Amino acid sequence: MKFRFALLVGLLLITSIHGDDNVSSSTDAPTTTDTPTSTAAPTTTDAPTTATAATDGTSGTPVATDTPPTDGSTASPGSTVSPGSTASPGTGTTLPPVTGGSDATTVPATVGGSTVSSGPTTTGPLPNVTYSLVQFGSPVCVDLTCTYEIQAPTNNQAVLATDQSLVSNERSQFAGLQVKADKEDSGVKKANDDAAAKIATLQKLMNSIQTQLDSIKGNIVVIQNQQNDATATITLVENFINDIGKSQDNCLYQRCLKPTTPAPPTTTPTPAPTTTPSPCLTFNCPAGTAGQPTCTLDNSNKPFCNYCPGNMDGYTSCQTVACTSGTPFHVDPVIGNGNWYSAGYNSNSTENSTVPANANCVYYLKGTFQTDSAFSLKCLVSGNVKLAFSSADGSFSQSVSSGTGLRALNSLLGKIPDGLITLTSTASDQSFCFIPLSPATTTTPSCLTFNCPVGPAGQPTCTLDNSTNPFCNYCPGNMDGYTSCQTVACTSRTPFHVDPISGNGNWYSAGYNSTSPEDSIIPANSNCVYNLKGTFQTDSTLNLTCLASTNVKLTFSSSDGSFSQSVSSSTSARSLNSVLSKIPEGAITLTSTASDQSFCSIPLSPVPTTTPAPAPTTTPSPCLTFNCPAAPTGQTACSLDSSNTPFCNYCPGNMNGYTSCQTVACSPGTTFHVDSSGNGNWYSAGYNSTLPGNSLVPANANCVYNLKGKFQTDSTMSLACLASANVKIAFSSSDGSFSQSVSSGTGVRALNSLLNMIPDGTITLTSIASDQSFCFIPLSPPTSSAMLDETSEKKNGFFSWLMGY
Repeated sequence: MKFRFALLVGLLLITSIHGDDNVSSSTDAPTTTDTPTSTAAPTTTDAPTTATAATDGTSGTPVATDTPPTDGSTASPGSTVSPGSTASPGTGTTLPPVTGGSDATTVPATVGGSTVSSGPTTTGPLPNVTYSLVQFGSPVCVDLTCTYEIQAPTNNQAVLATDQSLVSNERSQFAGLQVKADKEDSGVKKANDDAAAKIATLQKLMNSIQTQLDSIKGNIVVIQNQQNDATATITLVENFINDIGKSQDNCLYQRCLKPTTPAPPTTTPTPAPTTTPSPCLTFNCPAGTAGQPTCTLDNSNKPFCNYCPGNMDGYTSCQTVACTSGTPFHVDPVIGNGNWYSAGYNSNSTENSTVPANANCVYYLKGTFQTDSAFSLKCLVSGNVKLAFSSADGSFSQSVSSGTGLRALNSLLGKIPDGLITLTSTASDQSFCFIPLSPATTTTPSCLTFNCPVGPAGQPTCTLDNSTNPFCNYCPGNMDGYTSCQTVACTSRTPFHVDPISGNGNWYSAGYNSTSPEDSIIPANSNCVYNLKGTFQTDSTLNLTCLASTNVKLTFSSSDGSFSQSVSSSTSARSLNSVLSKIPEGAITLTSTASDQSFCSIPLSPVPTTTPAPAPTTTPSPCLTFNCPAAPTGQTACSLDSSNTPFCNYCPGNMNGYTSCQTVACSPGTTFHVDSSGNGNWYSAGYNSTLPGNSLVPANANCVYNLKGKFQTDSTMSLACLASANVKIAFSSSDGSFSQSVSSGTGVRALNSLLNMIPDGTITLTSIASDQSFCFIPLSPPTSSAMLDETSEKKNGFFSWLMGY
């Protein structure tokens, strides 16, 4: 019986431990506080089980039950539900209730996170809950009574109290943060509402302002229209009154405008005139164009003269100089002359003339003008005043200085037909400028009146181009022959000329102003190529400031195009000399993407030629194997240039010495050679002696051939290269006074007549595009047979007349 009773007690204990999850078991904890024990069923379920709260009958404190193991776990003594949690017999942990004391309000607790009274609820991950099974020890039996030892988890009140304290503290902190967050949310919402209200108010104000602005704009348009209508009406009235004044015998003039004679003094005052006379009636103005009014009223009813001489001011009855952004320059209607004065000119006391400070006066010219030696540019002596001459389209502009000469100023005026003169000042200056202007003469340009520097001996200094415009053949450096070497040229093939004695020359960038270098302006989109003849060097006086900006680029290239190198503003003389040594007979190319107020200058001199050491006996001179025609007695047929390149000295006709006289030369001064009998054949550039049908005149050719003596040709000549408009041939006299072009239809007689007029003259071939053709002119000295032919023709004519034919 004792055994059975003991067994029954053991079973009851087991049943009490492994009972229903909703039943709490009491422990030996103090009776003052009932602490429920959390137990977990050692079963495995497929679906997660939510925690439920069981209420203890003593205190009513909800207790969270344990969560069963996750899917796939096996409950065994000492195992854990998830990785990281370990359980050993007797060490199970319970979830304590959260209380604030004996009479604290119960806060519900949820496994995996806390539930708050307000605000969003975020459920965190569930904590790992340890559990253990009841373990039985081996029975100890005394007689018929067996004793079983049960190993069960104990209730750890210290851990429970610690956990309760931590949770209570965190909940208190969370509640404080929640209150603070609510307060901040309220403040943000209030600020946002206030901002929205202010924006709405500002939007209403903006709409109101825009409405009023639109109304004002409409009123302004109405007012302007009314002013225009009133001005037109006033003008009509004034013109009508002026017309009345022109015919003084009409009724209206007699009644309204005729000056009244003083009436005898009476006690009755004379009534005031009913109309106000026009201010123009008492405004003195010079006579203008026939049939046009000399005086006009502006929009402010102020009178001004329409035709002041020169650039005088119409508002001052032409007594002072005008200064506006668009003053027309008037000339005498008969002779076309006019005087230009600087702003501030005092005609009554010229020594008291003062150019005002910060002036910006623009004067428009109508036509092309020239000046004379009476002009004065004294207002430019100080740096306070500047004077610029510009073309009408703005593509050209150049300043002058007090030292500008008559020739340079006339050359400048010739470049700006219908242009403008601009005067600017930075400070007042007690001085004045004066330029008398008269219409430019329209005489046909001629080399006889075109000043050019002296060229090589025996060569013409001036030549007329295909448009009969004169140009200088030998401008120093890279100056422009069309401007009498006064400005820098910019073409795709400008030859660089040096002093014939020293061999030196100065290279300047396009747009260089020799009179006022600081006013030099490199034009936009320039593409200037300058061809060098020989090998040059420079010195430390070079100036590359035009390369300081990225607008301008300067490149040095070899003649065959195999070498090309750009330089910068910091390139030294030593580096530049190294580049120059690599480009004998090379080219300097200046390009620009935009205009730039600056300039570059490079002084160039020939590289000193040193006497070469005697060549080794094993290396023969290139001339020994270079085939050349026989030269005149006592002269060498072949020579070496500065680059040790052989060339023939006496090629027949105009053939090229560098190609053993196999091709035609094309340079600005090729000498035409004849044989011992004085004959020679002239061919056009690009002639192919092997296959004449493949001859090709190159594009942009400019070949000048110098004749020595007088020549004639014969009927075998051919001018087929002139059949198209691409090629032109001109025959010119040595002094440039005569030049005439020929055509493909020119006959022998006409050509001989032309050749007879240019002893020691030149033949110039130019082309604007390549042309597959060639010209051929056999030349020989005039003979008596030609005279006999002419005499025979005269005799035949005489006998025909005598016989009555």
